[in-house]
Amino acid sequence: CLQDEILTIPVLTTDAITNTTSTSATAGGNITSDGGMEVTERGVCWNIVPNPTIGDFSTSNGTGTGSYTSSITGLNPFTKYYIRAFATNSIGTAYGNQDSLTTPPNDGVGPIADIDGNTYKTIIIGEQTWMAENLKTRKYKDGSDIPKVTDNSAWAALSTPGYCWYYNDSASYHNSSGILYNLSAANTGNLCPFGWHLPNDLEWNSLIDFLGGVDEAGGKIKEAGFTHWFDPNTGATNETGFTALPGGYRNYIGTFGGLGIHGVWWSSETGIKNQIWTYYNSGNIVLDYTTDQNGYSVRCIKDLAPTLTTQSISSITPTSAAAGGNITSDGGAAVTERGVCWSTSTNPAYGDNKTTDGTGTGVFASSITGLTEGTVYYVRSYAINSVDTAYGNEVSFTTLALPTLTTTLATGVTLTNAISGGDIINDGGAPVTERGVCFSTIANPTTADPRSIDGSGTGTFTSFLNGLSPATTYYVRAYATN
Repeated sequence: CLQDEILTIPVLTTDAITNTTSTSATAGGNITSDGGMEVTERGVCWNIVPNPTIGDFSTSNGTGTGSYTSSITGLNPFTKYYIRAFATNSIGTAYGNQDSLTTPPNDGVGPIADIDGNTYKTIIIGEQTWMAENLKTRKYKDGSDIPKVTDNSAWAALSTPGYCWYYNDSASYHNSSGILYNLSAANTGNLCPFGWHLPNDLEWNSLIDFLGGVDEAGGKIKEAGFTHWFDPNTGATNETGFTALPGGYRNYIGTFGGLGIHGVWWSSETGIKNQIWTYYNSGNIVLDYTTDQNGYSVRCIKDLAPTLTTQSISSITPTSAAAGGNITSDGGAAVTERGVCWSTSTNPAYGDNKTTDGTGTGVFASSITGLTEGTVYYVRSYAINSVDTAYGNEVSFTTLALPTLTTTLATGVTLTNAISGGDIINDGGAPVTERGVCFSTIANPTTADPRSIDGSGTGTFTSFLNGLSPATTYYVRAYATN
């Protein structure tokens, strides 16, 4: 006798990664054994966490054994990815050895210009796009002038917008370090170019966390060498291309300091104390607190589509339901319309049925009407700003319907009694709270006529009809209420 072949998942290896760009790479695999069953799908899978599977991002590169090449696209700049080849047969899915890559920085959206005629390099880091230079504009984006304040006493007394250059020396510092703004100027919502905004703490923290935290991010962000930073400029590599410079500051009494040592940028967060982000030549990054009279640098970040979630569905009836959403970020541009959209197909969009529920961020409520009973609907919240229309997660629900049931043929008929009942096949999506049989000498009896009450819930039940009149024709129907 011959021993039966033992069937297994495929055996394969992951090829070396090549042709890496800021958004793509080339990989592949080599399937050396199909495990005794035909390989029906093969490719590579990837994610930002180790040991990716086909449930993550993946390619599909044919069938069978041997070597194959995979094109990986849609990557984020300056991001580490883990990659494995995979092969699937009827036994299961096998994975090759794990490899990794880090995409290089991206030069962003190209140079952008402000209303004052200055141009700026930009850089993409993860999912954020930043200016790679300090802001230099002397005008708001609507074309109006920002007051220039040079006198120390006037700066100290300033409670309205103002700007200056370090040491009031535009020739030396305008092109390299940019302009210093007080908070009244920085946080008007009118300072950064159209499509850009002053970053908030969440956006600063996202940048720092993406780069490995405060102990690592400083070096990756700071310009290397000692052209602008004083020694020791610890850990500075500028591998992100952010090129943070030590532009110094102007304090609340109007004097200057920190050039070559401190790079300080406004955050849009305000409160009891206004917040700033400070980079030191020692390598540290610090979230600090200050007064709005101080003058600091500004870095703008590109507007994004809003971020939002879809609220759970409630108050479901046969023709309506309550829904809503929570817009956690406007992406830097005002949300001009929000609501929910729905359809009987997945991924409903703005062009389908929708509500319109105001503007701005935060939680909002929506009323969905005009539905069909007993129907599955898919719902997503939406929010629109000047960048795009964004959608929340998808939720689904089924509208309620009347129960479905049959009437049991009457038996045991006597002069004054009979036995009937029913079978409730479906509760219509809501619990059956009462069931029984209604009867009358007129056709199509309802619960307004005499009836029995025989419990609740679905399934079969028996009803005893009493108090009937002899030699009389009765009409009988089972009923169920939800």
